Amino acid sequence: MNRAEPEQLTDLLGIIERLSGLLGRENDLLRTMKPFEIQSLQQDKLALTAAYEARIKSLKENAGEVRSWSEGARNTLKEASRRFQAMLTENEHILRAAREATERALTAIAEEVRLKTQEHAAYSDKGAVTRPVDKARMPAVSLAFDQRF
Repeated sequence: MNRAEPEQLTDLLGIIERLSGLLGRENDLLRTMKPFEIQSLQQDKLALTAAYEARIKSLKENAGEVRSWSEGARNTLKEASRRFQAMLTENEHILRAAREATERALTAIAEEVRLKTQEHAAYSDKGAVTRPVDKARMPAVSLAFDQRF
């Protein structure tokens, strides 16, 4: 970056860099199965996202000004936007994979609970088949999951 680049570009590039770094940390936490630590990043992520959206909106509203930038400045913005989009795509894939893994684990747990509580016919000590337990009288099984799962 050189000193001739517009202030709006310098500002936006700084926001993109900080937001990309934050997304990188989030991706690392998801890869290492530490999703509960992501919560500490959310406030900064929301603030940076709002700042990014405001800068992009301003640039769109002032497209003529952007066209007046040097070709180098516009190329710098294009390259930063390309890298940022790649980071967003990676984050989306990692979040989707983490959600799917969690859903598979919850489904497996629910199936295991269902199998454990399933009605089974049993034989009494005299060899007669006993009636299954009335499910309406069975205590409910309650499960709760938090972000640390």
